[in-house]
Amino acid sequence: MKIYAFSVDGLEPRPQGRRFPVADKSLVRDILPDLQGDNGPVLEKVEGLMITTDNTAWIVTDNDGVDDSSGETQFMPLGDIFR
Repeated sequence: MKIYAFSVDGLEPRPQGRRFPVADKSLVRDILPDLQGDNGPVLEKVEGLMITTDNTAWIVTDNDGVDDSSGETQFMPLGDIFR
C-alpha cells in the first residue's frame, strides 16, 4: 500500500465524453512497513488518510466484513510524511 502526492495545478475540467488530463504523481511513502511494524496482523482496507494541523499523517481502517476481524475502527499515525 502506497501514498502518492499529486497536483491539480494547470488541469482544466472537461465535459464527460472528452479525454481527461492525467496528473503526474510521486511516491510519498510505502506504508506496508508501517503496517507490519507491530508484528501483529497487518491492517487491511486502509480507507482514509488525514493530515492534522501539526502535519502528522494518520490512516484509518475499519476492517468490516473481513473474516477473522473484530471490525473495529483503527487509527495509525505515520508522522510527518511530507517532510
